[in-house]
Amino acid sequence: MLKNKKAIMVKFLVTVLLAIIIFAPACVLTSKLFRLSSQAQDNFVNFVKEINDLGANGKDGQKKSVILILDQGTYIMNLWSNYLDEYIRCPGTEIEEHYLGPGKKCNGKDCICLVKTFEVKEGIGLGGACGGETAFEIELPKGTYSSNEKMRSINQIIPKDFNCIEIPDDYYVYGVDWKNWVRFSNNDPRRLVITLTKNKNIIFACQNNCELPASPEKHPTKSTK
Repeated sequence: MLKNKKAIMVKFLVTVLLAIIIFAPACVLTSKLFRLSSQAQDNFVNFVKEINDLGANGKDGQKKSVILILDQGTYIMNLWSNYLDEYIRCPGTEIEEHYLGPGKKCNGKDCICLVKTFEVKEGIGLGGACGGETAFEIELPKGTYSSNEKMRSINQIIPKDFNCIEIPDDYYVYGVDWKNWVRFSNNDPRRLVITLTKNKNIIFACQNNCELPASPEKHPTKSTK
């Protein structure tokens, strides 16, 4: 009887030990993932707060550096008020990107959004330059184009889980090298140093003190004439 009790106790202790070995690292990893996600969310709120503080209280020409933390598979969107239904990004030699619908969360205002999950649909556009009026096709339609007609690849990006913070009407945000740091797709979360510069009613945002454009694109409603 005593022998059986010892055998049962040894078996129980071995089971507990195995459970600790197997599940402890998983719990630590899960905790780390949730902690980083929370850190990135809090950092995003502070990032926009720093932008708004410079816009409201900063002097012309004033600069400040802020840390931006992006988790894997997330990205930042800078939406002007005219991007209500669709924002088209023309990244030169890369694939043209059409962002659908996030501006509806901004109540007709400029806003900056942290996109956590999104869906991508690959398609083809016919004719015209990037951003021109053209139908988005998942598959190339037969018999509707000529051999002389230009075709370009288009990705429709539909944000699924995201939150946005409005930018006041007194100024607007201009991402100088926005395409180089707005999306993070590497294996580990990372920190970026973003330089903010106030120039009249524009807040320029760029990585590593990049050169500001002499003739930035004009905001449809906030640009000075």
